[in-house]
Amino acid sequence: DVTTAQLPPALKTIDIDPVIGSGTLAFEHFLTPKISWQAQFMMSSNPYPKFHSDIPVFNRIPMGAGLGFTFRPFKRAYFKFSAIENIYSSWSDFSWGAALQGEY
Repeated sequence: DVTTAQLPPALKTIDIDPVIGSGTLAFEHFLTPKISWQAQFMMSSNPYPKFHSDIPVFNRIPMGAGLGFTFRPFKRAYFKFSAIENIYSSWSDFSWGAALQGEY
């Protein structure tokens, strides 16, 4: 993904890179036709290329890794659960996720 953000004039003094690239590499393994697990790695370019040297976490490349579980009780319905952790960076420290997805 490529994202661009243009700051409003009042915030032009903040040094933020206007173009940010990001991507995800994921793997899903089906244990049964209804149950699978996933692993993923996410990374993006740093939007703060020259942040203050006293806060080095913002000077690192954002990276995260996640593990997930999917259960399909019906052919077109999914329950998804995931946990994501940062990897030596300014990515979110730890997060849980849950989703209910349906298709028609």
